[in-house]
Amino acid sequence: MKVNYVFSSVIKFAVITAVFCSCNNQNTATNPQPDNSKKELWAEQARSVTYFKVDTLSDADQPWASISKSMDKKKIVKTLFDAAISGKAKAYDVFFNSDSVLQPEAIKKMIISLDTVQMEDPGTGQMSPKPIRNEITADNVTYIAFTEDWYFDAEKFSMEKKATRACLYISSFDEKGDFRGYKPLFWVGLN
Repeated sequence: MKVNYVFSSVIKFAVITAVFCSCNNQNTATNPQPDNSKKELWAEQARSVTYFKVDTLSDADQPWASISKSMDKKKIVKTLFDAAISGKAKAYDVFFNSDSVLQPEAIKKMIISLDTVQMEDPGTGQMSPKPIRNEITADNVTYIAFTEDWYFDAEKFSMEKKATRACLYISSFDEKGDFRGYKPLFWVGLN
């Protein structure tokens, strides 16, 4: 009888231990343990570029569609413009001097400009000034550049990139309409 009591106690202990361990494993799956890996900074302020449109390529050869099917160019551009205009994120001139913070009004003037052209009135034949609004939209943005910090974890053999700034570029053309190159607008700091 004593053997049965010891045997049943061992079985009960094993069942309770198994239940406790399985509950504990489920708990760690939903509440992951903190990452104690050792990440080493590989590169600080490294630069990467994603092209939205390459002006020297035909529409059929554009890299945009092959980059990512889920990338929303309009949303990216709108988010960066809105953050810079509202002051939610700091915007900097293209030379990125930490003292070169651009005010929201300066950003608005870069994105939306008013110009005046002389137009002929069809009824009178007289020339008169007419205001024209020029606005940079997502359709004008050809690529986005990032500065990133790169971290390498030797234990996990993984790399993490953290974007710290983003800059949108537009195509630049001369008076004849010939492509001159890409013009950076401003850098936006990312937290």
